[in-house]
Amino acid sequence: MSAVDPPSPPLSGRSTALLAFIGMTLIWGSTWYAIRLQLNGTPPFLSVALRSLLAAAIMALWILLSRRSFGLDRRLWALVPVQGATLYGINYLFAYASTQYVVSGVVALLFAVNVVVTLLLEPWMLERRSPPQAWWAALLGLLGLGLVLSPGWQVQDPRNWLWGAGLALAGAVTVGLGAVLSSRLMAKGAPLLTLNFYGFVTGALIAGLASLSGGEVWRVELSAAYTLSMVYLAIVGSVIAFALYMRVVQDLGPVRAGYSSVITPVIALLLSALWEGLRPTLPLLLGVALVLAGNLLIMSSRANAGRA
Repeated sequence: MSAVDPPSPPLSGRSTALLAFIGMTLIWGSTWYAIRLQLNGTPPFLSVALRSLLAAAIMALWILLSRRSFGLDRRLWALVPVQGATLYGINYLFAYASTQYVVSGVVALLFAVNVVVTLLLEPWMLERRSPPQAWWAALLGLLGLGLVLSPGWQVQDPRNWLWGAGLALAGAVTVGLGAVLSSRLMAKGAPLLTLNFYGFVTGALIAGLASLSGGEVWRVELSAAYTLSMVYLAIVGSVIAFALYMRVVQDLGPVRAGYSSVITPVIALLLSALWEGLRPTLPLLLGVALVLAGNLLIMSSRANAGRA
């Protein structure tokens, strides 16, 4: 048995883990549209700061009520701020900024490139070699990405479209780095709840500083859509989704939990087609198919490596 795959849970545990997997995938697939609802005149970086601050407060209450500890091993503190900045801070800034130029479903698809980033970083940071099958999968994903981006040249303002796509890809890079750092910290014994708390705190600080340095006016337009989407993103999209993710990791292992990133862009694209007027053109459909096929191949190769 490898360190990647935990012992198989009983049937009831698998059923619970499957429900948790479905829940977190549906939640994260819908958060991209909820992010777009935040663009109502409220400065985007301020929205990120408020979301992270609310999530941190809820996470702190959770830790207190469950009588867990806020402490971490002193040797881990060199990596904790970097992990928090990449996974809970900078990537959200890129996500909110990119949705101002590109529909949320395409942003979600571009963020799925973080799998390729993780693949590139694993040998250096986790001392884990990836099988050749995973590299072929990355090539498929990049070809699909090219097809997805191709309609951008035909939009009314291709510069803004490509700028939004570039912001989303930058976010994917930070997510990939944050995922590898998270794996390294958890392997060294860092508790997930505690990591989430410090991550949300770091994200709030980074977003607040970005808002101040960018000259944003701290004014919140408290419309019904903004308020509901904020509550949804902080409580459901952050706190609950990460709790479900931890249950899947605990029962089925992190490799199987990673399959969520394959399905999430599909849900986001469906919501974009329903509510944002995204037209499912042939290049887009082919690109989505290639990106998802590449992600499935990557996940399958990682799972096979773990079982071996």
